[in-house]
Amino acid sequence: MNTKIGIDKTGSYRVYAAVTTDLVAAAESIHQSSNPAFGMVLAAAGIMGLMLKGQRDKLSLIFKTADGSGEIVATADASGAVKGYISRDDINLKAGVLTVIKDLGLKEPYIGKIELETGDISKDLAKYFAVSEQQPSAVALAPNGGMIVQVLPGADEDVITKLEDTLFMMDNIALIIDDANGENKIIETVFKDDINVLDEREIKWQCDCNKERMAAALASIGKKDLTMLIEEDGKAELTCQFCKNSYNFSKEELMEILQYA
Repeated sequence: MNTKIGIDKTGSYRVYAAVTTDLVAAAESIHQSSNPAFGMVLAAAGIMGLMLKGQRDKLSLIFKTADGSGEIVATADASGAVKGYISRDDINLKAGVLTVIKDLGLKEPYIGKIELETGDISKDLAKYFAVSEQQPSAVALAPNGGMIVQVLPGADEDVITKLEDTLFMMDNIALIIDDANGENKIIETVFKDDINVLDEREIKWQCDCNKERMAAALASIGKKDLTMLIEEDGKAELTCQFCKNSYNFSKEELMEILQYA
């Protein structure tokens, strides 16, 4: 397990600490990326996915540049499965928009947005929690993991004051993480023995694409465009933007999809 979830001994705040080295390595290999922001967004999505209550709940983090020329997207669920993509490796997120979409099984998804102002993924996410969810949070992310600390209702004011004095150590999160036992080391280094670990979870790279989903995507373009595709090409190939797997459809398969478009 690469993620620890704990609570301080007074019940004043909750801590999520994760090492996502393998997850990020898989994503970077697929997308040929070396941008540290990609790993940070994947780690954040994975941790935030574990905050979801329902097993079918999902969330997406979308960091988009101000001019719309680039984005980093990560999607996660409550089981710890994470997927994502980066549109271009030289993306600059000093200005733009962060959109958080939560699918909680309701009629409409929850959507929260904030302006990107700092160029710091951690600070932007802390701002999102404060502005969109009214949840005081401290966020520290590295290219291969991170930590999120959230104040709980009824928190002891003296404990929170002490916490504020401690959180400066989160600035060194990248140095604290090591592959062998990083999630434990994060908690021990920052909080000493103040945290009781309640749960251990696994955050991992996992894309849920399949041919049926791709067929549904083809059906969604409508009868007119699908008919044109059949008449002009007689086949189709769709590639998942997350995992880069390709799915081929013959003319016969397209004709069958057309019946449901």
